[in-house]
Amino acid sequence: MSIMDVRGNLSLPPSSLEQAYCGQNVQLALLSFWLRHTVHVLSHVTAVLGIGFNVINLCVFARQGFQDTINISLSGLAVSDMATSAVFLAYHPASLVLETVYGRKPTELIHLGSWLSYGLTINSSCLALFICLERYLCVAFPLKVKDMITPKVTVKAVIAIFLVTITTVLPAMLALRFSWYFDKYANQTILALIFMEHTSDLANVSYVLSTSIQIPALICLCGVTALLIWLLSGHKKELRGFLDAHTSHHSMRRRKRTAKMVVFLSSVILVCFVPAQLASVATLLNPDFDAGGRHDTAYKLSWAVIFLLHMANSSVNLCFYYSMSSRFRSTLTLMLKRR
Repeated sequence: MSIMDVRGNLSLPPSSLEQAYCGQNVQLALLSFWLRHTVHVLSHVTAVLGIGFNVINLCVFARQGFQDTINISLSGLAVSDMATSAVFLAYHPASLVLETVYGRKPTELIHLGSWLSYGLTINSSCLALFICLERYLCVAFPLKVKDMITPKVTVKAVIAIFLVTITTVLPAMLALRFSWYFDKYANQTILALIFMEHTSDLANVSYVLSTSIQIPALICLCGVTALLIWLLSGHKKELRGFLDAHTSHHSMRRRKRTAKMVVFLSSVILVCFVPAQLASVATLLNPDFDAGGRHDTAYKLSWAVIFLLHMANSSVNLCFYYSMSSRFRSTLTLMLKRR
């Protein structure tokens, strides 16, 4: 509601209305500023934990060996999550330092870091889909899956997922180039990243490419997770009888425990990554929902919360592995005792 609309409904003096209107905007801006920076601090703490936890995950998987395909897939997920946390920790402090030195916000660096981080989160969701599908096949078709999904096939799949998902954000990242320009704040000519002329067009290409992969991946992840839950719940009695007849009790229990762990991982990824996709779709549908647009405050606050969710997703896997996998727990305990 504008000031003129308020004046038509209330009998307050114009000056009082204008002061109240401006004061409310200032309060909202200060509240948003405080919330964003609080969320950023939590995100940085969570990102540090994520790097440490994923290093532990990789050490445990390496100790167990990569003969089992699930270790290869989970190692790829750990690398992706660790890279997501590392990129976040690299470009956020660097942008603050550059802003302090040169007196302006380095939007180019923020643009590059944000898109790279977003590409890595898409990679994590696609890897989660592959892991969930693999676990479903292991439980549903235990006699055929070893021939279908070998360690070599798993390695190729993980590498292919990395390449495809990072390619989706390349157009937006290639919207930057190094060039010499005069910085009026530093009063000198410096070599820096600058935006090209068609930055917005290239960013829209990345929005379309990333959305076209992320949305189907999340939908499929939700569907496969539901199938895996249905399979584990025991509703398919004929299949359970077949499995009990053709697999050992210990092997079946181990597969079910691993599948349950994957269900939890997939559920966390869905909760943490769906908001980012909704925000991307909102930007495509409404260009004002962007940095510098009419809804700049809501956009920045939304993405601050989204990055916190991404960092949380990158750091919780160790808890699931330790609590739900006896093999992981015993291996980690043995490694800690030897030290």
